[in-house]
Amino acid sequence: GDVKARLERHGESLRFEHVVDECAQLAMRPTGKIVVFTSFPDVAERLVRDLEPRLGPHRYVSHLERDDRSEHDLAIDSFTNELNCRLLICDRSAEEGRNLQTADLAIHFDLPISPNRLEQRIGRFDRFSERRNHQTQSKIFVEHESEFLSAYLKLMEDGVGVFMGSVATLQLPLADLESQVTTNLLVEGVNALRLDLNQLKESLDEERQKIALLEQLEATAFNSDFSLGDFADFE
Repeated sequence: GDVKARLERHGESLRFEHVVDECAQLAMRPTGKIVVFTSFPDVAERLVRDLEPRLGPHRYVSHLERDDRSEHDLAIDSFTNELNCRLLICDRSAEEGRNLQTADLAIHFDLPISPNRLEQRIGRFDRFSERRNHQTQSKIFVEHESEFLSAYLKLMEDGVGVFMGSVATLQLPLADLESQVTTNLLVEGVNALRLDLNQLKESLDEERQKIALLEQLEATAFNSDFSLGDFADFE
């Protein structure tokens, strides 16, 4: 846990100025909805403090762990429905159960060192253009000189493919991947993140096919007079 937290927070002091400037500029534009996400409540609270003097009171809202459910609901409603509300600042409290598909841009101040948590976060947005003519874009602030975060981003982007499509059905293999990486980080350092990406993609694709086949079998059994046990009787 400590190792993952240190990696997630690596270089955050350098990012603050860039993220605050970017958010302030984007939020003052006449169009566009922006969400900035961080895993850490104290980082989100600092973003609010730093942006508050630069934006009008109706230009932004926040979804913070310290607030209660009614405040969360009000923030989401304002961001979704109020024309002048351009920016939503979120900590990990908004990673589950929220619909943020009205966002045009998702700014990731940091990335959770957990593929499943990252999937939950990105799943709040519209990645697939199913509902609108354009999808939510993701922008990630990672220092190029940071070997750890650059390697992790490459693993998530090119290996897991979490930014290109849903990996929600792969919870178990992704939990195994997280456990493997976390364990090896203590011994191997950044090399723990430098896996064979082609092999990883093939493995995850095989898992997807198994899951799809199982779902197909379950659907067939449900829609017929047979149960899965009945199929076994015919073998």
